[in-house]
Amino acid sequence: MSKLRIVIDGRMFHESGIGRYIRNLIAQLQILDKGNEYFILHLKKDYDSLVYLNNFHKVLADFRWYGVKEQTKLPRLLHDLKPNLVHFPHFNVPVFYRGDFVVTIHDLIHQHFQMRRTTMLNPLFYRIKQLGYQKIFRNAVKKSKKILVPSNYVKELLISEWKVNADKVEVTYEAVDDKILTIVNIMNHKDDVVLKKFKINTPYMFYVGNAHPHKNVEKPP
Repeated sequence: MSKLRIVIDGRMFHESGIGRYIRNLIAQLQILDKGNEYFILHLKKDYDSLVYLNNFHKVLADFRWYGVKEQTKLPRLLHDLKPNLVHFPHFNVPVFYRGDFVVTIHDLIHQHFQMRRTTMLNPLFYRIKQLGYQKIFRNAVKKSKKILVPSNYVKELLISEWKVNADKVEVTYEAVDDKILTIVNIMNHKDDVVLKKFKINTPYMFYVGNAHPHKNVEKPP
């Protein structure tokens, strides 16, 4: 059987949630798949520092997500790579790309929550941006060969709200990053010292993540 040429869009490699997904996906694929050829797309800042071996190759794709270059230059780059399949780990699939691809839809946050409090755009441009998200999302779910989702809940949303055929959606549960399990307890049994150093009063909640409104981490009134 001939080798497949598989492209993974790794431009969000060092972002938080999706970045962690990409980093672990690539790390595990390097262990599991020694046969097919992988081409990982990276921004310039990541491209210079990352090293891949054997059947994994980095490709410079210095186009920020949600930008014009992503829609115009990325399809040309993908065409030149001649992949059998592209994996987009986010819904930002270029609308002009005509090759076969799978996409991971992590959630439908952009469809269910407004992010106006976190933007500096005026209302008109914000609305235009939201319409753009809708178009790109629709393109991703419609043209993809398969859609990967982390839960049955997201699968059901795609079926009910976007009329996606159930057979097209594959639930792939996301495990805990094994590196987290090796992290030393930051308290190190000196809770009082740490709390005093950072001026934390009890009771408190320890939260790891960004502070977007949909995360519901605001202090209650």
